[in-house]
Amino acid sequence: MLEREGISADRVIIAGFSQGATAAFYAGLLRDTPVAGVYSLSGGALDRLTDPQSRPPVALLAGAQEHQQYSGYPMARATYDLLQDMGFKTDVVVLENQGHAITPESMRLLGQMTRHLTPHTPRPPAAEAQKTQQKQANKPPQP
Repeated sequence: MLEREGISADRVIIAGFSQGATAAFYAGLLRDTPVAGVYSLSGGALDRLTDPQSRPPVALLAGAQEHQQYSGYPMARATYDLLQDMGFKTDVVVLENQGHAITPESMRLLGQMTRHLTPHTPRPPAAEAQKTQQKQANKPPQP
């Protein structure tokens, strides 16, 4: 789908909350093709990563009032340490006065990460990208 829409993987941030954060984390790190970044808000079971296929920047966020064994700040901190040991560019943020929730502050931070990792560069409309791809596919091989 990305190719069809003319979007390169280095412009994609995979993000999620709770179980979706766990899926985003593993989807981003087990891909052969790296993405621009991974944003995991209150993900669980993140400390089981053993063989990452790519190493995008990873943001781990959790609420300060979220102290479960499988998600929340303890999991985010343990995962941060694991990723640091593996050589990842990563950060962990504890959101004060927040439990297991999506808040305006967590969305503001996602926006900040997106702007930092994927600076605005105009891309051609999907129809224009398809025409370019078709032209390149129809070119005869160069001698």
